[in-house]
Amino acid sequence: MVTKLLLRSLGVIFLVQLSAAQAQEPQLTPSTPTHPCSVNQTPYTEADVTNAQANLELWRNILRRMQNLAEAGVISRSQLDEAVYQERLARIRLELVQNTSSPRARITEAEAKAQLSQAQAELELRRREVQRLQVLANEGAISRSQLLNAVREEQRARANLARTQACLRRLRP
Repeated sequence: MVTKLLLRSLGVIFLVQLSAAQAQEPQLTPSTPTHPCSVNQTPYTEADVTNAQANLELWRNILRRMQNLAEAGVISRSQLDEAVYQERLARIRLELVQNTSSPRARITEAEAKAQLSQAQAELELRRREVQRLQVLANEGAISRSQLLNAVREEQRARANLARTQACLRRLRP
């Protein structure tokens, strides 16, 4: 009795987390032509690929958990079917992002250096924000999801910096 009640409460907590994950799920849209190495940019950047890979891994983990909850009788088959659908959708999005490409036009080294400075400043801003929010999260002043969003933004800024550095290396002879 206690075990089934515990499983049901865990299922409810998991479903609440699942709903939050769905609400925060990033939408993959073609990026604007701001890629540091191109004027006619590919529709999706490396950051989009990384984001799609992370999203797929998230849905694979959710699906595994949902399958266990369905086997325990905590959730319905329709809830499990929704997780299967979301995992498949994430897989298709990743394939789309990985297979999309177009020719790139080079920019000048000066433009790439300016973008590098901007990316460095953005990363520093995101790092400081994460440090500030970690203190607040440890004190319980903010929700864990706010901290996780800030960490995700820091990771995006780091990926953007790496991409900009790679572009600058390609521009130099």
